[in-house]
Amino acid sequence: MGIFLSAFRLSLFISLLRFFEMGCCHGRRAFVNSWPFII
Repeated sequence: MGIFLSAFRLSLFISLLRFFEMGCCHGRRAFVNSWPFII
């Protein structure tokens, strides 16, 4: 459970990082596309 939670946090952090790097439109698309990999 703890490993899964830390992996989830890492994926979320990377998604947020990409969101801020790419800007609003592209970042939002990348964030939505990354959700299937997180779940």
